[in-house]
Amino acid sequence: MTRTLAFALACLSLTAAARDTDSCTVEAGPNDLLRKKGEVVVEAGQTFENVIALDWSVTLHAGAHVKTVIAVRGDVTVDEGATVDESIISVAGRHHVKGTVSGSRIEVRQGSIHLTGEDGKSLSGDLTFSDGALSTLLVDKVLEKVDACVLKTAHAAAEPATKKAKASKSAETR
Repeated sequence: MTRTLAFALACLSLTAAARDTDSCTVEAGPNDLLRKKGEVVVEAGQTFENVIALDWSVTLHAGAHVKTVIAVRGDVTVDEGATVDESIISVAGRHHVKGTVSGSRIEVRQGSIHLTGEDGKSLSGDLTFSDGALSTLLVDKVLEKVDACVLKTAHAAAEPATKKAKASKSAETR
């Protein structure tokens, strides 16, 4: 649970940083799958470092293997037989987990913050301030920031610069 709380504090710090009005840039590495709009589906046999959907849901089918999953304005579904090595995070969405998640799970929705540690212990609730609830503040700020995000793809240095490789990477960042 200690890693979960540390991770949650890091997320809160990132959200606080999102209060500024600077633009948002999300860069996908060569082993990442990133989409701004549209459902992200990871099929059996596919492996990614980070799977990020900025305006839809993520579904991992049996046999899929990823390190981290983030969904904003969408749910995260981990089917039986799918594996997440580290964490899943959803903002304005829910988790549906039948597969394996070795790390923590964080759900932030208006009215609810739910943290589950790698040990299976969980913490749920919300904090209310004079100007509103923490969950509402977090969701509003993240959604505001995501709407302005620009996506960039980083290509591996050793990757051959073929049209096929470039097309494959471009398709991942739709």
